[in-house]
Amino acid sequence: MKHYSLVLMLLVIIIGTHAQVTTQARSFRSDDFLFADEVIHSDSVGITNDLIRVRHERKNAHRAMFYSMILPGAGQFYADRSSFTTYIFPILEVGLIAGIIYYNNKGNEITRDFERFANGETISGNDYDNVWDGYTGPRYNRSYQTAVHNVMIGLFASDIYDSEFFRLDSGNTQHFYEDIGKYNKYVFGWVDWYYQFAADATGTFVLNQDVYNAAWIWSYNPLQPQNRRWLGNIPIATYNPADPGVNYVNPGHPSATPMRSKYIQMRYNAEDNYSMARMLAFGVALNHISSGLDAVLLVNKHNRRYLASSEFSMHYYASLQNDQLTPMLGFNWKF
Repeated sequence: MKHYSLVLMLLVIIIGTHAQVTTQARSFRSDDFLFADEVIHSDSVGITNDLIRVRHERKNAHRAMFYSMILPGAGQFYADRSSFTTYIFPILEVGLIAGIIYYNNKGNEITRDFERFANGETISGNDYDNVWDGYTGPRYNRSYQTAVHNVMIGLFASDIYDSEFFRLDSGNTQHFYEDIGKYNKYVFGWVDWYYQFAADATGTFVLNQDVYNAAWIWSYNPLQPQNRRWLGNIPIATYNPADPGVNYVNPGHPSATPMRSKYIQMRYNAEDNYSMARMLAFGVALNHISSGLDAVLLVNKHNRRYLASSEFSMHYYASLQNDQLTPMLGFNWKF
């Protein structure tokens, strides 16, 4: 009978001790339970007299994924702050965002440069080959484009070249800057093309004279005159009305207008930088996804360690009772 009484008293003490530990543990903030083997001093928290406590909490995979999808590395910090990836994903995020900012700014800078190159500054003709020495103005001159394509429209009644074919924006829009580099039909405005194929040595516009009609070179099928296509022009300096020949220059060839060739290269450089920025933006999205998945893996690893621990365990710890350090024995049962 005495044995049963002692066992019963021991169970009451154990259950009471465990209940006290559980009640005290719940009074802490959840952040305090993230990591095991923490040391807590009773005078710093004012809640418990225990000097040493071992903690381990099961983590939530959905929460970890959400944290890392919003801020890469946050889910890893929640799951296991000692993990290498806790710091890798934020570093990658900062690097990718910095790259996006850099390449976007670089693209914007080059865009401003090629816009200024086209019609944002005044040049002097004597500084350029194939440009009349007396010319001053922008590299791309809208009035030159209009003068030449009007001549082209009036050459043949049956072809695709009419006022609807030439619809260059009158303002400095994005379409304007794209079109003058992209389409050969707007090559006439580049001054080094104009003074090579539309004006004589004095800078006089001569392409509107009938004698220079043969300076235009066409592909032509008499049975299908509507399919007439412009191939290029003969330079005015070498043009002979009596024998025009076929030594023409295609408008897309770099020698037709070196200014346009340089302009196109500048646009390519800007687009390369914007493309890199877009690629890095994709990398940011991938970093968020990868970080979320890695956080789930860390939580699963953490929880496997949690489940692998014994369901019934015994803990030794110290407690202050009446200002005296007293060794204590506690039992923990997970269910």
